[in-house]
Amino acid sequence: MISVNTIYELVASVMLNKKQAGSFTIEQFNTACLSANLDFLKYRVGLPENYQLGAPFAPISYQVTQKITDDVRQHIVIADITKNANGYFVIPDDYFAFSSLRYRYILNKDCGEQPDWQDIDIQVLSDGEYNVRLRSTIIPPELKYPVANYYSYGILVKPDEINRIKLTYLKVPQTPIWNYTLVDDQPVFDPTGSVDFDYPVSCTTDIAVLVGKLLGLNLLMSEVTQFLEQRQVKGI
Repeated sequence: MISVNTIYELVASVMLNKKQAGSFTIEQFNTACLSANLDFLKYRVGLPENYQLGAPFAPISYQVTQKITDDVRQHIVIADITKNANGYFVIPDDYFAFSSLRYRYILNKDCGEQPDWQDIDIQVLSDGEYNVRLRSTIIPPELKYPVANYYSYGILVKPDEINRIKLTYLKVPQTPIWNYTLVDDQPVFDPTGSVDFDYPVSCTTDIAVLVGKLLGLNLLMSEVTQFLEQRQVKGI
């Protein structure tokens, strides 16, 4: 995890070098952290505006490289969801982005023995593709070839015999907070009540640059990296 205080000291230090000290409040810093926190994950998932015709992925997107996956691994979770009375699988409240969808297919349920099973991927389709598959007599939804579509009520899966699914997704990250107490009318970091960034320390520079830009600062990666190196040499 990345200490929110490290980000604060990093941004404040660069500002002092630029003689911009005091140009943001703690409230503005926390707001910038909230936005940077979400923007960083959104960027790692893949920005739609970076997609190109014929290329299904943005240059930087979830699971394109192991490094990107490592950056967001703390947010990858699996939810076991049961179909509700209306026939939908309700999407978790902390859902941020899709990873995969599957269900457990029983291979020998009528043999009287302990059943064998395998996980079957559920193909998530666009609304148009989903409707075509429902009407198809050649490749209709089957237990070995299930399909799904997203709605405001949740996920609809066909065929109807499927009553339980496993949804792997990226959850909304916890909101970072720099909490403080006043000492001689100056804010002093208070670990109690503070919340860190839930990303690996290798992402510190990227997060700091995002926060600085949201605060209206023209932070350079080299400045942030130099500050971190100085901290490392001093053993702080």
